[in-house]
Amino acid sequence: MTNEITKIELFGQNNDGDGMRFAIASSAVVVKGTLMNLSDPRTTAAATTVGEAISGIAGMGKNADHSTTITNWENGVFEAMASGAVTIGCKLYSSSDANYPNTLATTIGLANPASGAEIVGICINAVADANRFQFSRKGIGG
Repeated sequence: MTNEITKIELFGQNNDGDGMRFAIASSAVVVKGTLMNLSDPRTTAAATTVGEAISGIAGMGKNADHSTTITNWENGVFEAMASGAVTIGCKLYSSSDANYPNTLATTIGLANPASGAEIVGICINAVADANRFQFSRKGIGG
């Protein structure tokens, strides 16, 4: 993987990012800091599609072993790579694909924009395309 999302500061009652456990395929390989998608029932995998629903940011790495759960961070300040210019205060969405994993953008075509599940976080500093920036996240677990 590339462009992993970096933890800057975790919030929550125990400053643990309000970690939430999700089911994951035992064969999955995940690098800590990977943007994770959300599927039913309470299942996750690495985000690979533009604008998909997000379950959080992988708070741990996972090998292709027999483990079937992973903890995702839901609440904190993180640093990510911009796909396109990003302005302060804007909502952020996954722009991940096979060539540019873990990247975030401000405008994309959303499958279900009314739900808000596609919102990764809110930008807290502006940057130009292909630069790293900080954002805050208060996800589904918080």
